[in-house]
Amino acid sequence: ICFSDPENGWAIGHETVLLHSRDGGSSWQKTLDGTTINQMMVKAMQAIVDDLHKQAQNATEAESARLKNVIEDAEVNLRGFKETAAEGPIQPLLDIDFINPQEGIIVGAFGIILRTADGGRNWTPLLDRISNPMGYHFYGLARTRDQVFIFGEAGGMYRSHDAGRHWEPLESPYQGSFFNALGDPRGGLVAGFGLRGNLVISRDDGNTWQHLQLGQGAALTGGCRLSERRFILVGMAGVIYLGQSSQAELKTVKTGFPACMAAAEAPDGNLVLVGLRGIKKITLNPDTHDKEVTR
Repeated sequence: ICFSDPENGWAIGHETVLLHSRDGGSSWQKTLDGTTINQMMVKAMQAIVDDLHKQAQNATEAESARLKNVIEDAEVNLRGFKETAAEGPIQPLLDIDFINPQEGIIVGAFGIILRTADGGRNWTPLLDRISNPMGYHFYGLARTRDQVFIFGEAGGMYRSHDAGRHWEPLESPYQGSFFNALGDPRGGLVAGFGLRGNLVISRDDGNTWQHLQLGQGAALTGGCRLSERRFILVGMAGVIYLGQSSQAELKTVKTGFPACMAAAEAPDGNLVLVGLRGIKKITLNPDTHDKEVTR
């Protein structure tokens, strides 16, 4: 779920469905479904394949050899999108973020990526703006003050300098999958995290990265920004990692709440954890030892 302003909210999930609320979440309407998105992706990928074949007709011998491999990858992707369309709306959308009330991005399984520039009235595939020849999943979106990032399968990391119109691949220090991401829209902090407790974190808009493997190697599944420019990461091992945007150190908070999937800061400053054992609310004290408030 993402709110672009106090009234306009967006929700994505399985069956490639996009919901929109215009009243702060009191009611929701479907604005896109998997059938429509599948058709959009096939059309966009077909245009890329057609353009590559046109380039090959006028290419030099050396360029033709390079384009041959590119065309083969693109045609594999096209077949994949066509097969998905034939199967129906079965693929999940995995993350959504609005940079401002007008500009938003959606990412999903097998390289689904869509962008709106008019507050969600229209969405455009960006397959020609990002390099993903194997059709890997895009799992998470994150923003810093000046950049937007995508983290995905097989170490996929991308950065956009222009609010998601174009994307550059980044060299990842970790080749496994990132399940989620977070960033600091007021500064340069951005982090991607996921499989086996792996975390990559940058405090300079993605120019340099630190790679850590946290805890017992259990997956990191969620995180959120907190007040005072703090952030947390949660995962399957029952430990929260607490950090500051301006400091390299991460502190651990034992919660006794394994299999945590997501977290959010409540209005009273406490932390709400959600996972396979329900819901737990804790407070983070200065000694970073958790205290159970409700469960």
